[in-house]
Amino acid sequence: MKSLLSASALSVALLTSLSACGTRAPTDPAATGPSITTGTYRSLFQEWNPKLTDAEIQARLDAAWAHYFVGSDDNARLYYPDGANANGPKAYVKDVANNDVRSEGMSYGMMIAVQMNKKAEFDALWNWAYTHMLQSSGPQRGYFAWHTTPAGVPLDQNPASDGEEYFAAALMFASGRWGDGEGVYNYQGQANNILNVMLHKEELFPAPGVTNMFGANNQVVFVPDTNNSTFTDPSYHVPAFYDLFARWAAGYKDQAADRARWGAIATTSRTVLFPGAAHPETGLSPDYSEFDGTPRPTAFNANSQFYAYDAWRVAMNWGMDAAWFGKQPLEKTWADRLQTFMEKEGVDTFHNVYTVAGVAQDEYHDSGHVAMLAAAGLATSGERSQKFTEALWKTDFVTGQYRYYSGLLQFFGLLNASGHYRIYAPKQPGTPADFKPAPPVVTPPPPSQTLTFASFAATPATTTVQGARFFNYAYAEKAGDAAAQAVSKGADAITTAFTLSVAGASTYGGVATVVEGKPDNDNNAATLSPATDLSGFTGLTIRLAATGTTKLQVKLVGTDQSVVDSGCYPVHVVDVTATQTTYTLPLTADAFAPRSYCAANGKTLAQTLPGVVRVEVEDNALPGTGTKTASMTVGTVQFTK
Repeated sequence: MKSLLSASALSVALLTSLSACGTRAPTDPAATGPSITTGTYRSLFQEWNPKLTDAEIQARLDAAWAHYFVGSDDNARLYYPDGANANGPKAYVKDVANNDVRSEGMSYGMMIAVQMNKKAEFDALWNWAYTHMLQSSGPQRGYFAWHTTPAGVPLDQNPASDGEEYFAAALMFASGRWGDGEGVYNYQGQANNILNVMLHKEELFPAPGVTNMFGANNQVVFVPDTNNSTFTDPSYHVPAFYDLFARWAAGYKDQAADRARWGAIATTSRTVLFPGAAHPETGLSPDYSEFDGTPRPTAFNANSQFYAYDAWRVAMNWGMDAAWFGKQPLEKTWADRLQTFMEKEGVDTFHNVYTVAGVAQDEYHDSGHVAMLAAAGLATSGERSQKFTEALWKTDFVTGQYRYYSGLLQFFGLLNASGHYRIYAPKQPGTPADFKPAPPVVTPPPPSQTLTFASFAATPATTTVQGARFFNYAYAEKAGDAAAQAVSKGADAITTAFTLSVAGASTYGGVATVVEGKPDNDNNAATLSPATDLSGFTGLTIRLAATGTTKLQVKLVGTDQSVVDSGCYPVHVVDVTATQTTYTLPLTADAFAPRSYCAANGKTLAQTLPGVVRVEVEDNALPGTGTKTASMTVGTVQFTK
């Protein structure tokens, strides 16, 4: 068994207090009453070890904060200050292993900060997310880009549903704990903006292919787009948050209807998704599932049908919901099954990934996983559950390259098990009729112009909907090192399957899919079709996906055949995945530029936009050795201003 637990030492004083501890009589969570009505919170640590003092537990939490959020130790910290703007200081939580910033980590960091009463850090994180992730234009307007560089450049404009949920809940708690400020720091107003978009995106900011975050079946979707809103992620279901939104949401147009909807969403998670997802013997849930809980395999995540890294969080969601609301008695049953299974696997040796039936798929053991199993103890009690509480207390803080996810989950486990993960209700009038929500920051979009350059449907079969050509081509320094199959047309996109090789010792080569904007009666790919004047347009949206490669180049092609032949029109590189995703690219000189080898022969964006004939999507990354087999998919192409 390979352990992913870190090697950093805990305080000797804390461990000394545990050397010969006994166990407190188990607490029946149902007998203590839900925290929403009692205002009290169980301390799993003190149930396990009655000798632990409140001061020792606080010291453990403070040590975790110092480890992950204070200082400049790049082997420990997750919190990175990032200067300031007009709203004040900014900071981000970094996924160290991938050198990027995610809405998951930002919203988790905010939740940890509000629970730890760290307002300055909370504000800096929220300011960064608001500045660099909240999208004010494009198809995903109103949503947060889930994935950016540390400089704040979006890598994927799509949102991750759990990020939105945690942003809204953390902001509500901040309103309750510290009161509301102005503008970006009007916490309750900002939270309500997020809630409104989650429920009403299609009405507030309609865009092709983008959906509400919660479907008509009252379940959170995996990603709110037409390709990924047909299934869910069980760990995104946080009924404890939904129940709070049902009490606090300002609502869009109809407060009573929105609050009732949040209540129905909470009930659906508790009574439909959770029971269907939890295996009847092991209690294991899958990473992704159908809306009835059946595991959902996907092409882009080999673990999606397994109990894996996402699914660990389901246990925490059961525990929080049981402790705060106690509305689903089966949460105790599921927690008992899960902890029983993991106890048999070994409290110190259980694996990270299993089939939901309980067959191990890896040989690793992670501290974040330990924390989630301990948090499940809030739904149950007893000596077996206390073994996981003990394991969490004795687990070292995480260091090294992979500390991001493990460390954040560990902190959540510590907060839950200590009774310090608490509800802070916004200070608002008790009756909905008296509630005056803050003026929304998110406003309806101004009139805009969208030009659909190319789109696809089942018919016509050989052209775009606009009647223009599409085709592909391959090129390489040595014959045979690049090859493309004929373009395959689907219901709303086209796909090119291809290979790139260095078998012939090519130093350059590539394959491109070409879509033209206007029909050309000669149907000759060697000649250029009529051009489209895109002067004044400021954005390009394009739906892309790829397998076997992670980067595609989007090129705008003009009317000069010699520049077409040399490949010297402006390009923009896009990081892509196997899931069809709509990307919004700014039409700026920084974003689109000719390749460096073109030098003075290259055409600038300003020179190209007055006459755009084609949009080409290209992969020119030859493999280091052998042959690369890949595919690229291109969907709707639009220009906006």
